[in-house]
Order: sequence, then structure tokens, then C-alpha cells
Amino acid sequence: YPVVAAAAPPAAPPAALPPPRPPVDRTPARAWPAPHPEPSPAAYSHPDDEEGWEDDYDDDSYLPPREGDPRIGLAKRTGTLAAAALAWLGCLALWPGAALVALIVWSVVARAVDRAMTGLVLRRFEYGRRPSDVPWAVVTGPWHLVVGLVASFVTLLLPMAVAVAGVFSAALLLGGLTGSDLDPGAPATLVVGGALGLVILWWGPGRASLRRGTRSVARRFVPAGPPTQVVTLALAGVGLVTVIVGLSQGIGSWAPFGGGPFGP
Repeated sequence: YPVVAAAAPPAAPPAALPPPRPPVDRTPARAWPAPHPEPSPAAYSHPDDEEGWEDDYDDDSYLPPREGDPRIGLAKRTGTLAAAALAWLGCLALWPGAALVALIVWSVVARAVDRAMTGLVLRRFEYGRRPSDVPWAVVTGPWHLVVGLVASFVTLLLPMAVAVAGVFSAALLLGGLTGSDLDPGAPATLVVGGALGLVILWWGPGRASLRRGTRSVARRFVPAGPPTQVVTLALAGVGLVTVIVGLSQGIGSWAPFGGGPFGP
């Protein structure tokens, strides 16, 4: 019989190889310097000050209490001032001389009041409220009046020029429409020129001081609430009545100037 060779046993699978090791960083570790110790508060102390100068800077109790501008955020009294402007135009139609005097006085007083209040606000912001505030305001009052007078003289030049130009332009326009020679000093032309002059005065150069002072005076003498409404309606009524009466009369009084600048 033939000899059959025995089958060889199956070979065992190769053993799993271990995972490769990460490369070892053989760079020597960097030696960081040790942190500096925090200096003690005594390092900042002054020889004459046991508490240290930091306490002086942190403590602001030596500063006076500063105050802001009390006029910020208050009512502007636009309606009352518009009614007052209408009343002034009515007075200009009837009594142009007195109306011009009132305009100059109003400009001087408003600017002086604004300068006085602004100076007081700056003084209290710088030094705080002091008992000498009122005497200081009284002493500096005449100087504010002088400055207000000079400022009014300068700032009224442009509104006056515009008003005169408006008077003559209105006289030419109304004369052409009616077919007659209209006197430049007639109430209708004065109302037109006066309205143009007020617009330039209120919105032109130097308006800021005039506005602040006017609003301060209005808030001072006309309390808020029903008194403001009553005064506004009264001024508007006076303005409408005087404008109508002045236009119906045809000529106004230039006292205390005597004859008017546009004719006898």
C-alpha cells in the first residue's frame, strides 16, 4: 500500500505588532524666571503720609459738588414767544417808535440775563455752590448789561437792514397791486418788514444768547401750566387786535422819535 503523508498543521497567524511609540522630545525644558514678588504698599508710601499717596488719589471728597446747567431740559415756551412776537408786530403797526425801543430793550435784557446765568452756572460747576453766588451775580450785573448793549448793537444791524429792505419791497409790491403809491411807513409795510427782521434776529447771527435769555425770562415771569396758556392767549389776542386796528388807521405814531424815518 502506498504511504500517504500526513497533512501539515496550519500555520499560526503572526502575532500583532505593538503600536509605534511617539518620538521622545529630548530638548531640555526651558527654565522660566520666577515671577517678581508684588511690592508691598509701603513701597508707594510717602515719608510724610502714613496712609500712602494712593489713598489721596482714590479719595475725591475734597472736590466740590459740581452742578450742571439747570436750563437744560426745561420748556422752551415756543407758543408763548410766538404770541409775544405777534403782539410786538401789532404794536409796530400802531406805535412803531415804541415798538423799536421795546425791541432794543428786550435784546439787551435777554442777552444780559443769559450772560449772568451762564457765568453763575460755570462758577458753580467749577467751585460748587457758595454763599457768595448771589452777591457775585449782583456785582457783575452792570457789566453784563454793558456787554448785552454792545452785543445788541452789533447783532441788530443785519435784522434792521433786512427789515428796511422788506419795508420798501412790500411798499413796491403792494403799491403795484393796488395801483397807488404806498407810503413805506404804512402799517402794512412795517408789519412785513418787522416780521422779516424778527426772523433774522431769532435765527441769524448771535441768536443763541438771545434765545436762552428770552426763554429764561419767560420761564421766570410766566409760571408753567394754566398761567402760560392764559398769557399766550392774551398776547395772541392783543396781537391780532392791534394789527387789525393799525391796518385800518393807515398810519402809526413814531413817538418818542418824532417824525418817522420814512416820511413825516
